[in-house]
Amino acid sequence: MLYQYNMTPYRNEIQERYVYHLELTRPTPSTWRHWEIHPSISKNPIAFDFYWVKLDSSNLGLAGGQGYFLSKLVHKIKNSGSSANT
Repeated sequence: MLYQYNMTPYRNEIQERYVYHLELTRPTPSTWRHWEIHPSISKNPIAFDFYWVKLDSSNLGLAGGQGYFLSKLVHKIKNSGSSANT
């Protein structure tokens, strides 16, 4: 799903963002690292460490409004009867 997000008061810009909801069919690692090979702010690759969080966590805030759709996703999962919560 594509949506637009107004970054005010952080920046004077409207960002176009894509949101994906995936249902996993097999176990996944609890953490993983991804390298941005061609970063715009450095000559060197930048490491990003990722991890899963439970959607029922009280700490779902993400920087820059990136968690905008999380409450909608939690509602969808609860209403579908799915046991997925990560």
